[in-house]
Amino acid sequence: NEYTFGTYARFKFTPAWSVKPNIYYSFYKFGANYFESQSQELYLSDAFQHQLIKPDLEFKYQMTEHQRLLFGIGNHFERVLSSRYQDNIAKKQETKFAFAQYELHHRQDKSKNITTGLRLDHNPIWGFNVSPKLSGQWPIRKHFILKSTYGMGFKSPDFRQLYLNFQNAAAGGYQVLGTEVINEKLLQIKDNIQSYFIDPNEIG
Repeated sequence: NEYTFGTYARFKFTPAWSVKPNIYYSFYKFGANYFESQSQELYLSDAFQHQLIKPDLEFKYQMTEHQRLLFGIGNHFERVLSSRYQDNIAKKQETKFAFAQYELHHRQDKSKNITTGLRLDHNPIWGFNVSPKLSGQWPIRKHFILKSTYGMGFKSPDFRQLYLNFQNAAAGGYQVLGTEVINEKLLQIKDNIQSYFIDPNEIG
């Protein structure tokens, strides 16, 4: 099952200032059972739920006829419940972001423009990330336009990359661990190894 919903409104306070609140919501649910081909015994039950709420607020300031400034703030709220996370506890993640963008158009030809922007993301797990952008376009001839873009981007790790703890005994017994889970496993292994060491001073 999958549901999505999105809406926005636009309010203009002055000829130069306006604000646009947005909100987006999505819900996805999946479930499946897997059986052995010969014995028809159940060897894996897979269940997954994902919710996303994304509110943001965008401001627009028309500085002049040929200059425009956009900036805003927003949030990502995510919640996942999956049988592939062995503790079977809902995982939550919140990512805050802010952005700003400046647009400059040629006075006589608006197809000539330069755009620069910056986005800042913050998550308690992976910290801060800054993504700059610079782009522009310039018509060379009637049917030819030169476009150039430079930017940096960052894709935040999803829940599978962070919390996956999946073991498939039917396909050779392999196990896949997320980065947040593998750290716990390594600490457990370290503790187990240390428990086998004996202090020489205690012998004799």
